[in-house]
Amino acid sequence: MEGTGNKTQNNLIIAQAEDNNLSGDSFHFGKYIKSILQGDGRSIAWFAAQMNCDRSNMYKLLSKSHQSSEFLIRASRVLNHNLFDAASEWLKSESAIEESKELP
Repeated sequence: MEGTGNKTQNNLIIAQAEDNNLSGDSFHFGKYIKSILQGDGRSIAWFAAQMNCDRSNMYKLLSKSHQSSEFLIRASRVLNHNLFDAASEWLKSESAIEESKELP
């Protein structure tokens, strides 16, 4: 999963946060996965097939902000992106934003 590089992944997270895909109270895994697929030129149907899931069920899954850890592990492998690191980076950036708001 290291093949895509942390800088690329971090830039993607920042860009998405600016587009309000990931801003707010929680990291939206579904939107993040969709953006990875779009960036890679892959469809949700392709992703569903890789995950051994029906396409319509995958659309439902990706509409949710929360996902099971098992799903995220499998998706990380299929997408070659560490989704847990992405959420961690988002959390760090949200903490930095909150801390900067508290400064005089």
